[in-house]
This record gives sequence, structure tokens and C-alpha cells, in this order.
Amino acid sequence: MYAPILSTKLTIPVQRSHVVDRPRLYVRLDEGMQAKLILVSAPAGSGKTLLVNQWVKSSSIDTAWLSLEEADNDPSRFLTYLCASLQTIVPQLAEGIMGFVQSSEPPPSRHRSRQLLHASLMKFLK
Repeated sequence: MYAPILSTKLTIPVQRSHVVDRPRLYVRLDEGMQAKLILVSAPAGSGKTLLVNQWVKSSSIDTAWLSLEEADNDPSRFLTYLCASLQTIVPQLAEGIMGFVQSSEPPPSRHRSRQLLHASLMKFLK
């Protein structure tokens, strides 16, 4: 059993007042809206959080935010936080998955966990 979910991990960080505007990257993110998922990947300190933060605040899209740290590498902890994040925009999304994630019984196999997560996400992404 884990400690209560930290709401700060599910909240978009406060934006700094003086930032560099990146219109070319905003256009790329806008183009990515044709896909079901956008993944922003770059080295630490390159401004990923700031970029996505600015883009989200300038758009009208529903956004689930999750800030991860090393301790979130545990599958149950990660799934708990992922579900909590997604539930901020689709409350019923993770109902099926949260039961087994927070169960006192041994966790299902990694393969079964992936299947359950995939099934829940596919309902959401359709």
C-alpha cells in the first residue's frame, strides 16, 4: 500500500514569467494532435516541461499531467499515478485498473498488467 497520491505530481507546474517563446515547436505539437499520443523526449534541462506547459496553457485541450521521479519506477506506483492523472480529465477511465493496482493480492504478471492498461487506454483513446 502506498501513501496518498501527491496532487502536486498531477498539477501542471507554475510557469515562469520570462520565457523564450517557441512558435515552431508549438506548431509541431499542434500537428501531433492528429495522433492519439504525443511524447516529448529530450535531455534533462532542455526545457521539455516549460515547452509543454506553455503549449498546454495556450490551447484549449484537456490535459492529464504527471510528473515522474525515480521512485515511480515501481509498476504499481506508476500505474496508480498514471490512472490518477488520467482520471483528472476522464474520471471513469481507470476504474477497472485501480482495483487490481491497489489490491492486497499479489500483482498480476507484467504481461497481464500491460493488457489491462492497454484495454483501459484504448477505451479512452477511441
